[in-house]
Amino acid sequence: MGGAAAEPGSGTGADAAAAGGRAGPGELGGPPGGEGRTVPAGPSWDIIVSHSVAEPDAAWARWLCWQLAHAGYRVLSHPLVDSAPPAGAAPVDLDRHLTLGGEILVIWSAAYRAQTARSVAAGTPARATVAGNAAMPGMAAVADKATMAGAPPTTRPGRDAGPPRTAGVGAGGGGRIILVRIEDCSRPAPFAGLLAFDLFGLDATLARDWLLRQVTVVAPRPATDLTPPPFPPTSFAGTDTGADGQPSPCPGDAGGHRPPGPPARGGTAGASAGATFTGAGVRRERGAARDLAAARRLAVLPEERGHPMSVSFSPTAALLATGGTDTTVRLWQAAFPDPPRLVATVGYGRRINQEWARAVTFSPDGRILAAAGDAGTTVLWQVADPARPVPLMTLTGHRGYLHDLGFSPGGTLLATAGDDRAVLLWDLAEPGVPRRAAILAGHRSAVRAVAFSPDGTLLATGAEDRTVTLWDLADPTHPSATVTLSGARGAVFSVAFSPDGDLLAVAGKDRTVRVYSVADPTTETVLVEIADHRRAVQAVAFSPDGTLLATASADRTATVRDITDPERPGPGHRLPAHAGPVQDVAFAPDSRLLATAGADRRTVLWDLFPSPPADAR
Repeated sequence: MGGAAAEPGSGTGADAAAAGGRAGPGELGGPPGGEGRTVPAGPSWDIIVSHSVAEPDAAWARWLCWQLAHAGYRVLSHPLVDSAPPAGAAPVDLDRHLTLGGEILVIWSAAYRAQTARSVAAGTPARATVAGNAAMPGMAAVADKATMAGAPPTTRPGRDAGPPRTAGVGAGGGGRIILVRIEDCSRPAPFAGLLAFDLFGLDATLARDWLLRQVTVVAPRPATDLTPPPFPPTSFAGTDTGADGQPSPCPGDAGGHRPPGPPARGGTAGASAGATFTGAGVRRERGAARDLAAARRLAVLPEERGHPMSVSFSPTAALLATGGTDTTVRLWQAAFPDPPRLVATVGYGRRINQEWARAVTFSPDGRILAAAGDAGTTVLWQVADPARPVPLMTLTGHRGYLHDLGFSPGGTLLATAGDDRAVLLWDLAEPGVPRRAAILAGHRSAVRAVAFSPDGTLLATGAEDRTVTLWDLADPTHPSATVTLSGARGAVFSVAFSPDGDLLAVAGKDRTVRVYSVADPTTETVLVEIADHRRAVQAVAFSPDGTLLATASADRTATVRDITDPERPGPGHRLPAHAGPVQDVAFAPDSRLLATAGADRRTVLWDLFPSPPADAR
């Protein structure tokens, strides 16, 4: 199954499987020191880890590679080097790797950023790396155009193919490029548009769990005979090395935001209002030293005919979907800091019947977009190429309008809720052959909201009968209700689980957001009630890092507040978002970008933690 974890060296990074074959599950490519061997092009590797040869970057690479290999992935350690590769070392076709579904993890640090900047300034791009080529002047734009056109990018004979796309998704909807930040340093273009998550400031268990949650490539087949390397240091000297190699203050140190990090896992709570959580300390640390008052409007996405009812970010790409009263669903490319642009429009319902698209969402792997609404149906598209959505299937079975839908964390279940007082649970495990797994009946009025818990064991449903029901999904074909939350004094419009699964936020017509502890899903434990809106709360959402809670209201505002201590949430920062009721709110995967959709025919994008001006650093 595999030996000791490969130790990244200063060679080409072409650490490969044994000669004559491809690495088996759980095997790392190559021996310590980066000894070059022939690398099979294409899908021989599930994940390529690109990193600087400096410490502690190399230590992080060893640790990440071991964790991924132990989880069953085929991993290639790929150091970023400035010199030419040794004779006989084969280049790695990174674009082909992405196109065929592989993923590239870039260990992002000040050293990595400085090395790519130096290579560009010298006119000799670093070899054998995603960023070394992506940073070449003009090449990122060429790759972006090729991506949107659905064609493979131009490659140079005899050299590494490059650059991989900077929109987060490979050509044809293949793999992803993800930045793994190991220190708090900025990301210049084209890296700013890539998906990113943080591992610094965490203990080994949290870092491992957060890493594995971001990687969705193959079904893991764990290797048991690997020797783990030590967990690398999680703190740096607090400087962000600039392009000239000189230290400059980190954005967080200069009054900017602390970047997003993973949710705590395994939180527990008692049955009293004074319950404590194992994840509360981590949430509190991640939310420190951030100023929501600095939030600024980035862009406005206009609607020509109707107004947006729902908004959703792709979890794996720089994409945003909106659905609304003009019966269409729109896909926008939102590669921050570039201006968003419309890339595709698809029809949901018949305009003559005013069949609104009331809810849109992406599957966890970002490859499927689903919409539900007044047609009483759920339509699914394949959006591997966002510019060319492909219809997959239409699910029928409800009577009346549909109000909400949601995928399970594994993407194999889909819940839909509607006016017929029922929630249908669909089994999508077999591609192209959907099956109705269960019908959840129990509400006395239209069901307006559904949400799966992060571990997929619970489903929350909220209805106009003023109740929220938690369902145990141990057997998805026979869900069982564990508790009914009856604290609302009006129709429930929205429910949302926190990323660590400890909390459930409920909002609705009574203008109040209630945060429950669901560590024990058989009891009703209200931790806090938040009542700072003047009209109904239409939507509620937790940030992916678990530190923020956002709400959208019919009073024409959206609010964002710190929720690191769920029993004592911070004050709400009011965003004067719209000239009409705010229908929906959604966070981007980085927890920094927020979208609000309103009845004034606009979807507004907000930067919650803008970087300080250059002269303030």
